Amino acid sequence: MKTFFVLLIWSQLLGCISASTKRGQNDALVAVHNIPKELSSENYTEREYFLINQNDTSGFSCILSENKISKYLSMRFEYSPDRKTATSFSLTDTSAVSEHKSIKKAYRELSYEEQHKELRSILNFISKDYKINRLKEIKMSMRSFKKLSLSITRKYLDQFGEKIDYKSNERLKKLIEESAFTADINKTLSFYSIVIDKISVLEFVYYSPQDDVIEEDIARGELGGKNRKHIIDGMIKFDVRALQFN
Repeated sequence: MKTFFVLLIWSQLLGCISASTKRGQNDALVAVHNIPKELSSENYTEREYFLINQNDTSGFSCILSENKISKYLSMRFEYSPDRKTATSFSLTDTSAVSEHKSIKKAYRELSYEEQHKELRSILNFISKDYKINRLKEIKMSMRSFKKLSLSITRKYLDQFGEKIDYKSNERLKKLIEESAFTADINKTLSFYSIVIDKISVLEFVYYSPQDDVIEEDIARGELGGKNRKHIIDGMIKFDVRALQFN
């Protein structure tokens, strides 16, 4: 009976997802999920976008927020290796919230290049319904793109050591500004006449990896040595602006 109940809840959740068939060469489509108002703000409309390739659901999501009054847009990148984000469940649906852990699924880990490809597909899809030049900011955890987190951690430790102090945020900000990731994001945004105007580090923490995937990266020397077992994580905000043409 419990199994049937979980499947029923899951089917109801899937029924709330509007999957639009913007198919590519790999038969992938962009799925759109309207985030329940209980998890958002009354002043904003939020949608979650992610890719489904045949029966393979991506763990990478782009959350789009639209201000109902100004119509300005903001985005948040999220990556979950073993489940979709909590935004897939309404707080009023207590059964779904309490049962969803039983139906977690391990998603295939995406490479850095695959994540950027998915992001380009999602932005292209969003541009059909929204004026992306109204985008004002993008937020993300550094670990949303693991290659970025590994690269910044290695460079920070090599240049400044493990000590965290009042100068760390500014140092991290500079490393992100000079990173290949920022150049790649700028290149992607340029198709919509948008450019990154400012980068901010909203918080700064050490993350102690527990999962095998991260441990393998350490073993391969991604952090510059097997003795380094911490990955720097923190929230990043990219302020963006539309390009002005004469």
